[in-house]
Amino acid sequence: MKSLILKKWMMTFLIVTCFGFGAFFQSLRIEGRVTDEVGEPLPGVTILIKGTSYGTWTDRDGRFAILVSSNATLVFSFDGYETKEIKIKEWKAGDIKLKEAAVENRSFLSENKFIGEKMYLFLPRKENDVA
Repeated sequence: MKSLILKKWMMTFLIVTCFGFGAFFQSLRIEGRVTDEVGEPLPGVTILIKGTSYGTWTDRDGRFAILVSSNATLVFSFDGYETKEIKIKEWKAGDIKLKEAAVENRSFLSENKFIGEKMYLFLPRKENDVA
């Protein structure tokens, strides 16, 4: 008799646990398009799930698709543009617009020149730079 009751409890526990984990690990497919402020697509934008190294990037048309959990936050970053975070709970389908970063906050180099097999980097000058 005790064995039968124990088996029922174990089966109930396993069923509840399986459904609980299924709901916890439920993933959503998020699709979208990343553009600049004027609506031009941004290819190569990095899209990461915050707190992980899992992510993707946009294609040449600025489109992306990623599987995420319902409580995740997506982080959009691209050189020369401000980083943007969007919570999946607040997700609204449509274009994600990234704003250009202020000149002093840009992390990329202003001009690169390839001459033969060598690459020369030209950094922007600041007013207080001494030549």
